[in-house]
Amino acid sequence: MNAPLVEINSVAILSGGESRRMGVDKAMLTVDGLPLIEKQVSNVRRVFGDIRLLICSGRRRYPIIDHYKVTYLDDALPAGGPLVGIAQALHAGSREHGDEGHVLIIPCDTLIPPDEIYKALSLVPVKPEEVVFLQGQRAHPLHGIYSTALADAAAAYLAKGGRSVMGFLDEVAVRRVSTPPGWESCLNVNSEPDFKTAVEAFSKLTGA
Repeated sequence: MNAPLVEINSVAILSGGESRRMGVDKAMLTVDGLPLIEKQVSNVRRVFGDIRLLICSGRRRYPIIDHYKVTYLDDALPAGGPLVGIAQALHAGSREHGDEGHVLIIPCDTLIPPDEIYKALSLVPVKPEEVVFLQGQRAHPLHGIYSTALADAAAAYLAKGGRSVMGFLDEVAVRRVSTPPGWESCLNVNSEPDFKTAVEAFSKLTGA
């Protein structure tokens, strides 16, 4: 594989949702004997080493991952949706590295490993103030690489009352990467039937 064209300075996992339809915290759904969030965090540490690992979980904490050296980000707005977590992650990334940099954003309920998501996204050249995300049968903006230069724009959109991730992305430059075959059902789950379908699809992908 060619060297990736997009370098990231942080990975952010969005896990601040209410999981109302699922009935339990989606980050704690178990696949292969491990909670999803631990599988994601361990993958990031194994592949990306000491990269800054942000957990956008509101007031929620996950003791099972604390030994992986994670940084929790509280939501700036209560019940603000995933865009609040994204904005917090972009500000954290820009404070660390200035306005130039990129953050890999993933949701806590994806079964696809973070490094595979990064590989799919990172070969698309992304200019400053751009976002690249997965596009399958529908858009998957929570699986994306976001420029930290958009931190102030995201905060301004939220301050105006905006909450939609796609609504925000309509105001900025974006690129879309076709979702790899077999991924669509694995990218997010909202209910028990969704989760069952995702696990079955993921098993086919991995040959488990």
